[in-house]
Amino acid sequence: MYRNEFDRLLASDKPLPRAVMLYGECEFFFDHYTQRIIDRLPDDVESLKLYHNEFNLDQARSHLQEPGLFGSGNLLIAKSEKKIDAKSLKSLLEALDRNPSCWLILHYEVNDAKDFRAKSPLFDPKKHPDRCFVRFFEPKPQEAALFLKDLAAQKGLTLGEAGAHHLLRLNDYNLALSIGELEKLAIIGSSEAKAMDQVVAGHAEGDLFDLVRQLLSKRPFVRELDQLFLEGMDEISVVGELQKILAQLFLFFCSARLSGQPDSREILGYRLPKDIEQERAALAIRLSRRHFMEILEALSDLELLFKSPEAHYGDKRSQLLSRLIEIQTKIL
Repeated sequence: MYRNEFDRLLASDKPLPRAVMLYGECEFFFDHYTQRIIDRLPDDVESLKLYHNEFNLDQARSHLQEPGLFGSGNLLIAKSEKKIDAKSLKSLLEALDRNPSCWLILHYEVNDAKDFRAKSPLFDPKKHPDRCFVRFFEPKPQEAALFLKDLAAQKGLTLGEAGAHHLLRLNDYNLALSIGELEKLAIIGSSEAKAMDQVVAGHAEGDLFDLVRQLLSKRPFVRELDQLFLEGMDEISVVGELQKILAQLFLFFCSARLSGQPDSREILGYRLPKDIEQERAALAIRLSRRHFMEILEALSDLELLFKSPEAHYGDKRSQLLSRLIEIQTKIL
């Protein structure tokens, strides 16, 4: 089933499935819906968490077979980025079937749709009424904004649609990162864009990436540069952030060369929405290794110039514009 169907199930009075396999693209939903399931279970359920390399089949099966310490049963939460063979999965489900006071939540984080399709019949509610599988997709920007607005309201914070998109934009439209920053806004009691810019750590580059997009596509970029200055950035900050973005794109370039398909989670530590991930990969592979080295060297020289004592006497803004034009016309 999909997320909206699972939402209806959780909101209903129907009994919870005792075995749930969560699969898909948005990792935030894995933990979010795990907590929603836990909220429906008795308070004294004994939980065992086996994450990734901690996963041990014998230990997991033993936990599901044992009676709960306080009589309310056991819950196993397992996370795996590696494929679990069908035989092992069946043995877990058989242990669960023999103990009706236990539950299993499996975060199946294997990026293999074919493997998921092979495993999903074991959780098909039509064949097994006390089991289900839920597939998540990366939410589109509008959907993520609505979700963020609802969570903000639960925290007593009024977040408009523009504010939700601004917060998501600061975090590469990564829902998990945005919700983490939402906690800070709730503490200070403000959801204004200015407050976000002050307290949000920011994992995205906002208008800076707009500048990079224009620059690398060999299109006019002065409007994007002026916007950064209007937002209060200075020339040294712009150069530093451009270096960070180009270094990130170089990692996408290397990943594409090694695997053919860059994985933002491996590069950044969190997964970008698919369209953003694809855009960055597409930009990265337009350049060669020589392009990256020469652009980063040009930016490094400019940073050194700006930080030298002589920089006080020059027009930094003109020097920045001149160097970016040089990059666009002579290097690219």
